[in-house]
Amino acid sequence: MIKTKVNISVITLLLTISTVSSQWSHITTLPVNKISSIKFFTEDLGFICGGGVWKTTDGGHNWSQIFSAGANSFCFIDSLNGFVSGNPARIYKTTNGGLNWDTTILTSGFSGVDAIGFFNSNTGISVGFNGIINRTSNSGNTWYRHDTVYFQEQSSVSLLPGGSGWIAGGAPYELIKRVVNYGTSWSYQSPGAIGGLNGVHALNENIVYVCGHSGVIRRTTNGGTNWTKLDSLTSRRLNAVYFSNTTSGNIVGEVGTILRTTNSGVNWFLQSSPTTNSLYSVFYINNETGWIGGNNGVLLKTTNGGGITAINEITNYQPDQYELFQNYPNPFNPNTIIKFSLFKAGDVSITIFSSTGEEVWRYINNKLNQGTYEIEWNAESHASGLYFYTLKTNDILLTKKMILIK
Repeated sequence: MIKTKVNISVITLLLTISTVSSQWSHITTLPVNKISSIKFFTEDLGFICGGGVWKTTDGGHNWSQIFSAGANSFCFIDSLNGFVSGNPARIYKTTNGGLNWDTTILTSGFSGVDAIGFFNSNTGISVGFNGIINRTSNSGNTWYRHDTVYFQEQSSVSLLPGGSGWIAGGAPYELIKRVVNYGTSWSYQSPGAIGGLNGVHALNENIVYVCGHSGVIRRTTNGGTNWTKLDSLTSRRLNAVYFSNTTSGNIVGEVGTILRTTNSGVNWFLQSSPTTNSLYSVFYINNETGWIGGNNGVLLKTTNGGGITAINEITNYQPDQYELFQNYPNPFNPNTIIKFSLFKAGDVSITIFSSTGEEVWRYINNKLNQGTYEIEWNAESHASGLYFYTLKTNDILLTKKMILIK
């Protein structure tokens, strides 16, 4: 958008940008150690797994506990039919939205079930310690063990209605299993890297994302024949991944880390997080409205995709050099504007670092035309202190300082 003079329309634009940058908000804290799973069926009706199972009918502001036994994760097929995995080796089932639960004790020889998933209302699998898979074909009434020679822990599962799916886990090495034929068999697709995987999300039979230790993100676009490591911008442990469509997704991890992509994982940027608690679950009901859960019962919500940063062209003047201007206001609290000029079109990134050199935020645009632009940063979740911001293109790297005072 071109801004030629200060008037009411420009003031309205700036207010709109500030609203967009609000990103994630902390809507409630539940009395649980951590929120490990989230599932919503409408913008109001949803469930979380955190020690037990909790239900909301107002979008997550208020919750009632519907299951109190220990629980690791759950899988709700619809708002009435759901399954909960727990210790020691138990699976619980409800057919009336959590009013009543039936218990199945697995005889699979391991102490707990880490994750559970269903292809359809009848057929599903549960996974956990020692690499064991249990399968049901009668809606969880009975479960049968599938042995495996790989004894690594399996942390997450993502299944598709067509009968295929993926299991992620590992430690000391990354482990990926592709499930075929509705869980009757599987193949190993381990990248072989040291570490472990914690989250997996399959968009379809070809496109799958995994995340894990040391900031690792991997993607396959050919059903697991090849896995590509993506740049995550962080070395922190990443715990869960979720895509609301084929291009837009989030990954969450320790110390409140929230990553966002809008181009199918080619680029990721750090979103502002209102918490430093480690995060373990993420779910979107559509491309704009989503929830994130973490340690100490922290629940976050967004209604704008987590605050996708707006960038605005402010003049039609064609600059004759690259320039990174001093942010304004400076010092600031909590919002500031970063202005820069591009001598020619090209790929652009704006990155912000703490005084210790840790990257705390990045905006990436695959290509901007020659011109002058403004971008806003919201530092609400960051501590007071000195920060550095950089402009990087194919040709230059410019850096300036700014001060956040709260």
